[in-house]
Amino acid sequence: MIESVLESVLLYGFAFVGLIAGAAMLVLRHPMRVALALSYAMICLGGVYGLLGVHVIAVFQILIYVSAVMVFMVYVIMLLDVRDPRSPGGSRTW
Repeated sequence: MIESVLESVLLYGFAFVGLIAGAAMLVLRHPMRVALALSYAMICLGGVYGLLGVHVIAVFQILIYVSAVMVFMVYVIMLLDVRDPRSPGGSRTW
């Protein structure tokens, strides 16, 4: 009884945080924060898969999408060198 209630709470918690992270990807403007929100959404999706009993897909979700794809996305974001024009650190004028 307690296990099923705990599983339900965790399932709804992962789903809620995943939806919030998905909405944050649409609202945020900084590419690194969008990548972090995407990783949170993918981790929550892996948690949902794990709680639903599809452990192989949950492991693939975490290993492939969160680790490999997110490392590639962060590499591309760093390669593009996107800077905030409001930050004083980006100025090269004397």
